[in-house]
Amino acid sequence: MKKSLLLVFGSGKNKTKNKLRVRKLLWLAIFAIAPFIVFGQSATVKGRIKDVMKEPIPGILVTAFQDSKYVGGSRSDDSGVFILENLPQKVTTLKFKYLGYQDLQLNIEVSAKNMDLGVIVLKTGLQNIPEVVIEAQSPTATLSGDTSEYQADSYKTNPDASAEDLIKKMPSISENNGKLQAEGEDVKKVLVDGKPFFGDDPSVVLKNLPAEVIQKIQIYDQASDQSQASGFDDGNTSKTINIVTKLAFRNGTFGRVVGGAGDNDKWKLAGNLNRFKDKKRMTLLLNANNINEQNFLSDDLLGVVGTSSGNSRGGGGRGRGSGGQGTYGDVSNFLIDQSNGISKTHASGLNYSDTWKNLDFTGSYFVNRSKNLTTSRLNRQYYNLEDAGIQYVETGLLSSTNLNHRANLQVEWKNKSNDQITFKPNITFQTNSGTSGSIGINGSENLSLNTIQNDQSTTFEGYHLYMPLLMRKNLKKKGRVVSLYIKTDIGAKKGNSDYTYDFSFTEDSASNILNSLNAKLDQNERAFSGQFTYTEPVTKNSQVNVSYEKNISRSNSDLLTTNLSNQTEKIDSALSSYFNSMFHSDEIKLAYRYSKNKVRMDVRIAYQKATLNNSYQYPEEGKIKRPFTSFLPGASLQYKFSQNSNIMFRYRTSNNIPSVSQLQEVIVYNNPTMLYSGNSGLKQSFENNFSLRYKNMNRVKNTVLFAYIGSSIYQNATVNNSFIAREDTFLTNEIPVTKGSQVSTFQNLNGKYNLRAFVNYTFPLKKLKSKMNLALSSSIGNSPSVINDQVNNSFSQVNSLNLSLNSTISSALEIILNSKTLSGSSKNSIQTSNNNRYLNQNSSFKLNYIYKKKWLINADLNHNVYSGLSNGLQNEVLMLNLAAAYKFLKDQRAELRFLVFDVFNQNNVLNRVFTENYFEDSQTNILKRYFMATFTYNIKYFQNSEKQP
Repeated sequence: MKKSLLLVFGSGKNKTKNKLRVRKLLWLAIFAIAPFIVFGQSATVKGRIKDVMKEPIPGILVTAFQDSKYVGGSRSDDSGVFILENLPQKVTTLKFKYLGYQDLQLNIEVSAKNMDLGVIVLKTGLQNIPEVVIEAQSPTATLSGDTSEYQADSYKTNPDASAEDLIKKMPSISENNGKLQAEGEDVKKVLVDGKPFFGDDPSVVLKNLPAEVIQKIQIYDQASDQSQASGFDDGNTSKTINIVTKLAFRNGTFGRVVGGAGDNDKWKLAGNLNRFKDKKRMTLLLNANNINEQNFLSDDLLGVVGTSSGNSRGGGGRGRGSGGQGTYGDVSNFLIDQSNGISKTHASGLNYSDTWKNLDFTGSYFVNRSKNLTTSRLNRQYYNLEDAGIQYVETGLLSSTNLNHRANLQVEWKNKSNDQITFKPNITFQTNSGTSGSIGINGSENLSLNTIQNDQSTTFEGYHLYMPLLMRKNLKKKGRVVSLYIKTDIGAKKGNSDYTYDFSFTEDSASNILNSLNAKLDQNERAFSGQFTYTEPVTKNSQVNVSYEKNISRSNSDLLTTNLSNQTEKIDSALSSYFNSMFHSDEIKLAYRYSKNKVRMDVRIAYQKATLNNSYQYPEEGKIKRPFTSFLPGASLQYKFSQNSNIMFRYRTSNNIPSVSQLQEVIVYNNPTMLYSGNSGLKQSFENNFSLRYKNMNRVKNTVLFAYIGSSIYQNATVNNSFIAREDTFLTNEIPVTKGSQVSTFQNLNGKYNLRAFVNYTFPLKKLKSKMNLALSSSIGNSPSVINDQVNNSFSQVNSLNLSLNSTISSALEIILNSKTLSGSSKNSIQTSNNNRYLNQNSSFKLNYIYKKKWLINADLNHNVYSGLSNGLQNEVLMLNLAAAYKFLKDQRAELRFLVFDVFNQNNVLNRVFTENYFEDSQTNILKRYFMATFTYNIKYFQNSEKQP
């Protein structure tokens, strides 16, 4: 050891020289590795951008360069804040650029892990600067807290494209079964600059707002009103899209007028006019056509369609099978789906919003009148106990006229202390009349058990008034808040239906039945709830919340059925009912919230005591009282890995009370092959919801990764209990049930669940000037039911793979390729012979080409192939739409377009539905080939602009 030390440090006179030599070596080593230490460290730089009036400026593009090399980019959010992450610690050049403001360049020394540049002021005005080509892409997608943001200018669209055309190009946004989905969930609301636009109807906004006025699209889970007031996550969120408009378009008038005519008497008239002036905004919409273009969703139809209005198709499923048992009247009398049948529509609407000091006001009114003619064919396969399953085949014709009025209002008041009063009343009124006829055959292979011919005539009307009121008060201590949330919900539905049916028995039956019925429905619903909450800060980073909620709801449903076949025309007690239901509950909830740095957590537990009281007359008289007590836990946890990456877990529980139509014990006899009745002894069901969501947006590579997995597990789920007759028989009240016919009611059963997973990845293909989007989803579920006293577990699985390529080769040429493969299967525990699989392959090609900025060519090719559908249904559809247009007049504001819709005349609607009792294939008529010429004039006038956009 001593010799080793002497070799290093020496001895005597050489000791000092050796020490100096060692020091030099150490310093040389430090200097050698210092650059790696410095440049291996990353830093975060942030700041806030304001104008000369000290107002924050959103959407400013901020790019960072080191030694002329692009190292990062970001955009300022609504508060003007920008954040640049993962910057090497050295001299950095920041460039600030936005239309309408002078460019700014700053040189900074990035020397700390976290740097705050404070406020950066940009001056308005334009500068003539030489063109600079930068070989780097600005970030197309960013995360701002929980909000996903997509920059509109990163997604090229055709001139005069709508917001709908733009938004469908963005990652994790798609259309499924006619509904817009974002991040794997249905979009419930679309806002414009944070405010409602014609209520909660996404289609109105997206179809009528031009893409060119949009700066960015924000996607987030909007919390409930009460959750926003308390700051605590209650698990009730709505997937929301907020459209942020460009500053240059916030003072002006814009819109368009369209008129067109084609062969076979096809025509179209439409227009929208928008007047924006600072915070004051007004929009007028007009639309009239006979080519299936509409402006409302079936969800807006006040619940007349739902569990209360009637459904001759069966209960417990999706699509035609949805809604459960009901009263007389087919669901399709109220649905005018733009994808089914031929519709003639007249619609108009007005939207107005403004801000006066502390008061924000938004109001809208919308009216839609549609006539629809639909022909249909369906094939339903029951999960029967017999060796050969029972099938039901039906052809039908439906004609209906629907008139829908909607009015929405939102008034919000806030003061400097952030106290708040918000009132959001909305009312819907609807009338409907229709006639329908159908011929159905019930039987098995090569054997007809019975035939039913139905003719129906219905008239219905109803209204729905919903009035939520929120009041919030901030007390002296910071974070101490009290709030009161009151909801009033009132609805009524009335209807009259006439039914004539000719029912043919099997050969060994005595005779046919020819019967006529008249049914009158009168339903009323009243609901009131009030919730008081108190929030108290515990520490700097945590709060507790205590709330009490009271709910009272009352509903009654009177159905009087008269048999017109006899001369007495008396009330048929077997098909009539007076039913009253009252539900009231008390709930106490305790919640805890913690938020610090990268972690945010909410935990809650509620105790609920509820009572359900039912009383009824016809066919029997009785009362049922059911008390319920339950604990409702919930939690949410979010962790931010970085500014561009986070993960969110949510757990929510809820109780679902049965609807009045599910409780009402009256035989629904509008189709003798499918009879329905409620069950007044139903319990409330309990639902557990789990979800896990991950987001990652790489600003440098311009990639977007989104993953979601969610599950729902039910206890005491309300399911179908069906009896399928093996021979001709009678119900206890002497109602005939023939062989092969089905009698269904409801009961509570465990074992229902569903699980869904969704992954979306978007990345650029620079050499092709394209963006590739990959979406993969899978869902599995089990729907139990009872068939002839045996439990049947119907296990279904649906998988889909979606690939899309959006290529903007130049400003004049755009190509979009899309491929979607969907496979589904259904397995049953008591009838494995009815297990089924099907496959759907959809491929599409879109081309948009602009020649000399005046000529436009559009081509849209869509190919659908179906495998595993029932016999007799078309299994392949090739759809091609072609259009050519010419732009003229000043600034090319006018356009003359020639369109050929469905060149090959193959347009079709096919649908596969799985329920607990059966699977069903259906096919309906749809608009086919037509030619049309349209003239469009675009209105564009914006103030404070040297050149009109």
